[in-house]
Amino acid sequence: MRRRRQHRALGRASRANVPTSVARASVPTVTLDEIDEYATSLAGCKRKGHPGRVAWYVDDRLVVRQDEPGTVLVRVGFEDRERLLDDHPDTFGLPPRWEKHMKVQADLDGDADAIRTAIRLAWAMQKR
Repeated sequence: MRRRRQHRALGRASRANVPTSVARASVPTVTLDEIDEYATSLAGCKRKGHPGRVAWYVDDRLVVRQDEPGTVLVRVGFEDRERLLDDHPDTFGLPPRWEKHMKVQADLDGDADAIRTAIRLAWAMQKR
């Protein structure tokens, strides 16, 4: 349980000890358009939803969806989630409301490659 508490929800608080200029300059940013391009390039993954709450599904199973401003929610298994949180703490977070769910929140200002990896993991998990 202690380990889960170490992972903070994303947002300004998650980078409290890192100057904004360093945090933003060290990794590329990701847009929803880029997520759309990548997610829809995966076999069977389709965009659904409406502006402000867009999501991508494979076989009607959630892969990734827009969440709070500047974040997306990615559906990944618990082991993959822990690995992503450990390997990329400035990109991924786990708000308390999602702890019991197979989901992780990704900061769009985070590591683009890590976000793509999470989306691919989600897609692979949801394929039938």
